Amino acid sequence: MDEFIFGTVAHFFILKLMTNVIAIHHCLTVMKLNATEENVYRAVDALLQMNKVRVTSATVREKLWHHPDFPGLTAVSDVLDELNVPHMTAKLSTDMLSTMPVPALLMLNVDGGIMATVRSVSEGQVEWLHTGEGIRREPVEDFGKKWTGVVLMSEYCEGAGDPEFDKKKRLERQDQFRMVAFAMAAAVSLCGTLFYSPGHLAVEVKAPFFELLVLKCLGLVMSLILVWYNLDSSHSFLRRICQNSQHFNCRSLLESAAGRFLGVNWSEIGLIYFLATLSVMVFSLLSKNVPELLAWLILVNMITIPYTFYSIYYQAFVARRWCLLCLAVQLVLWAEFWVGYHYTSERSLLLVSNVLPVFLIVVPILMLFWWMIKKGLIASLRLPAIEKTIEQLKFDTNYVQALFGKDKYIPAFFEQMKVGKLGNPHANNVLTVVTNPLCEVCAQVQAQIRELIAVTTDVRVQFVFSASPAPDDESGMIVKKLLNLPEAEIPGLLEKWFLLRFLGKSRWLKSINTIPSDHSADHQLALHLGWIELAGISATPALFLNGHELPRLYSVRDVEKLCRIIQVNPDLVRY
Repeated sequence: MDEFIFGTVAHFFILKLMTNVIAIHHCLTVMKLNATEENVYRAVDALLQMNKVRVTSATVREKLWHHPDFPGLTAVSDVLDELNVPHMTAKLSTDMLSTMPVPALLMLNVDGGIMATVRSVSEGQVEWLHTGEGIRREPVEDFGKKWTGVVLMSEYCEGAGDPEFDKKKRLERQDQFRMVAFAMAAAVSLCGTLFYSPGHLAVEVKAPFFELLVLKCLGLVMSLILVWYNLDSSHSFLRRICQNSQHFNCRSLLESAAGRFLGVNWSEIGLIYFLATLSVMVFSLLSKNVPELLAWLILVNMITIPYTFYSIYYQAFVARRWCLLCLAVQLVLWAEFWVGYHYTSERSLLLVSNVLPVFLIVVPILMLFWWMIKKGLIASLRLPAIEKTIEQLKFDTNYVQALFGKDKYIPAFFEQMKVGKLGNPHANNVLTVVTNPLCEVCAQVQAQIRELIAVTTDVRVQFVFSASPAPDDESGMIVKKLLNLPEAEIPGLLEKWFLLRFLGKSRWLKSINTIPSDHSADHQLALHLGWIELAGISATPALFLNGHELPRLYSVRDVEKLCRIIQVNPDLVRY
């Protein structure tokens, strides 16, 4: 029974390792910002938070990242437009600093040029956010010497924000809950291990063993956070821990020459140390060599102690900045040393050579494993960069002008051809959608169209249907039912079909069984198919904005941004 319990514990820690690897993969694939981009993102995010705009930090980061002019002021202005935040960019003189509305974004001549968020100006003092060092307060005169005069002013607006804020915030909370649940599961498992340890574990060994086990888990978590921060230093939670003032800055230490040993970051060395020693401890529970393994663990810990002196000396006298997480890891190392000291002071430290192979096998395997996944995962960082390039190309003004400057248009609709209509009938922009009720991608497009109409009144949508005219074809039967409806009712019933399609045609037909069937629907379907053939459309869905076909790299979610580009470029051809 005991072996079964501890086999379960061992499997738990294997799952823990797998979870950690997945977490690292996730943080590696997050969009990586350079120093300038990170500064602009954090300044804009702080501005929106001060204005109480309903938007998540992840959304702000994504919108800025995909803008072709990021990290320029144009990108900031466009993102604020997307979020319906009233704002204005101006160049002011320094004597207007005291009367300027806040919060605001200002360009400063410090650290090579940065964007700063000014929170308040009162009593001759300016309170502002340095995105690398935290909140600062200084006299207006001193601050004015740094200011270039360029300012972006904004104000609170009740309707500003992301329409999907509640949904995205809920997903963020679910992720946080999963982390808390995992931590609780780990704590419960450790307590279970403590109270149901194998009978062959002697009483005098049990206490130091489990004290070290808890310390190893704490060290592993802290090392993982350090590795995470080293890869994604713009994460808001990690910034609060690692970069909350000018005296505490993990990044400046992790990226320095002293933050590496033989080309490997100290955070990664710490991760391997805690993961390897924790693995040895867990699997030693299934053996009868716990005291001997404990002796080797204490010896390995003693080897790490000189590093703590070097790290503290470097932080205190060279960098003159502190890394809180680094100090926490060093505190764990000293706690391990304290446990080992008390254990060895009561008995001699017996280093038995027959357990040495455990270390010689586990440590190289973990190092090789980390080297392999790190290489592959770092390679995956190229994917966000490619995605960013594509997004920037999609909304580049010259590319959009070339796209809408083509002479090729879709043909006009035939006389008496009935099409589904949705949205503001007086909108300047027209989105024509060719769809099929049995097309799965068309179902996704339909959901995106509903989201588009909910956030803009500058787009009206027209639906053209592709289906087989055969009497027994399901798609044809559905389209004919739809074409018997008034034009304004077609989109609603089409959306209802896509929602009920997995329950079969019969349930959907019950909701429209009062609609009469006549031969005019056959004629309408023939008109739709004739128009599709004339337009040269061979697959669904097909999207046309203002008469111009949108390439496959565009989706319905891009239409709102394209319409804004068209609005500020009136020379673009309209439908």
